[in-house]
Amino acid sequence: MNRFERLSRAAGYRAFRFVFGRPGIDPALHWRGTASEGLEVIRVLHIGDCGLRSMTHGHDFRAPLGYPAVAADRLLEHGVGMEFSRWFATRFEHLPDMDVLLPHVKLSGPPDVVWIQMGAGYFRRAITIDGPLTMELRDELGRRAPWATYPVYRFTRRMTRVLGRSTVSYDGTEALERFILEAKSTWPNARIAMLMPFPGKPNTRSMMRLGKRVVEDTVAACRRSGAEVVSFLDVLGTDPALRCANRYNLNPRGSELVGEQLADWLLERRPSPLADTTDRM
Repeated sequence: MNRFERLSRAAGYRAFRFVFGRPGIDPALHWRGTASEGLEVIRVLHIGDCGLRSMTHGHDFRAPLGYPAVAADRLLEHGVGMEFSRWFATRFEHLPDMDVLLPHVKLSGPPDVVWIQMGAGYFRRAITIDGPLTMELRDELGRRAPWATYPVYRFTRRMTRVLGRSTVSYDGTEALERFILEAKSTWPNARIAMLMPFPGKPNTRSMMRLGKRVVEDTVAACRRSGAEVVSFLDVLGTDPALRCANRYNLNPRGSELVGEQLADWLLERRPSPLADTTDRM
């Protein structure tokens, strides 16, 4: 990026914030889970995109946490607390090196579980200029006029089906495999799991072909590198009633279903030798 582009972006952001005011508070930013004295603890590190948020209307980067908070509440019913830390990344190429990631892991010890969830970004299509300001504008308008999100998204889906273009290129899973192997080496006792993108109905045949390729490549990469694969097809299907207006990100009900599934998954993999799951039968 040259100096002119940097100055243009800075000026654009200042103008944007002059119109919309300061960004709202992100309720998920400092959430560290439910661990407390006297509870068994599971330490969870989440590496992934905005799929962990619960979005009631339109897409919202400041929506509250969804399935991690639901899973943590379910664990409390079994006397188990959750420590939680996260790193935002949308594509395999954005997965950090360990020397970059480690200083940002806010856990009391090595993670017991590493969740990776990304891949949906490869399916995203756009008509207009795509970038951080465009995304923030979409989110700001959605928060101010939630009643308009569903009709607007219905219209934009029809438009992107005809005029849309892919916003990123898909270059395979090499970066994903590299990260999984590094994570296993760094935390040999941790469970590494790939949380698959939420299933949905593709807008076009090309999206359907790309989606199938990404899913198949991801599953194969996890098998090669020794990571578990967690799919949500059985609990979500392709039901739009479990998503927000963009038909991908989960609403509160969808977040609840996924959180309950992941709570069961965590309980079955409790690191404590005292783990007893008989109360779940």
